[in-house]
Amino acid sequence: MTPGLLSGRLSRGPSEQTVTELETRLQESLNSDKAVQYRLQPGGPVVHDSGDRQQHGTDASLAVVTNHRLLFVVADDETTVLDVSHTAIRETDLDSGLFTTALIVGTWEAGRYSFRPTGEEIAAAVEYIERASDCWQFVETLLQELESHTERIQTAIKEREFQTVDTVLDEAGETTDELDDRVEAAGLESALGERVAAARRNLQQARVQTRCELARSLVDEASSSHLKGDPDYTGAYDRYDRAREQLSTARAIAAEHDLDTGAVDDAFDLVET
Repeated sequence: MTPGLLSGRLSRGPSEQTVTELETRLQESLNSDKAVQYRLQPGGPVVHDSGDRQQHGTDASLAVVTNHRLLFVVADDETTVLDVSHTAIRETDLDSGLFTTALIVGTWEAGRYSFRPTGEEIAAAVEYIERASDCWQFVETLLQELESHTERIQTAIKEREFQTVDTVLDEAGETTDELDDRVEAAGLESALGERVAAARRNLQQARVQTRCELARSLVDEASSSHLKGDPDYTGAYDRYDRAREQLSTARAIAAEHDLDTGAVDDAFDLVET
């Protein structure tokens, strides 16, 4: 935000010093946010009702909507920021009166916030808050689901239940595709894209690990045939060949997603040995 952005917008009472303090405090709170979507003009105090009604600020307050959260900046004895993440928002509403419109934000655990902004962007800001909060909460739910998938995959790999691994990997792949679609539709790639990409990399790493463990399993089977009184050389060769195929696929997956290939290289050495 450039200095002086609020000057001329605060039309009732606040001094130039108060305006400067609001702008400075807001700027400090925006450091972790990637993008500001809406700056709503101040039109009164912020009321927070969480069982007991608290009023913050007088006529020196504003609301800023980012792709991570909703910020209320208020001037009381000192300038403070009320921070409401999109994951905490349960509902939003516009309460239109004769002369003013109140923006009401209900949260899951912290009660309701109300604020009377002015300007022409109120409806658009509310629509964005609803879309962003829905997307954030959807993504958080699916990321938790992916964590559960990952735990099941790791357990199945250890127990060499590769059919189970394949089934869970397919389910996890559908989940990440759904994440991509929802984040793109909400226009929140800059806020959530990296988290989804990290989840996808973890999934691909699990695919690599599965291929490596399957190859090791085939090598163990092939090696055990040498210990028989009548060794099955043809069967052993077939297993070694299938192990190489698994590792070739694992190496291709790792290269495509820029993953470490150390485990694949070790498994290749084992096959050659």
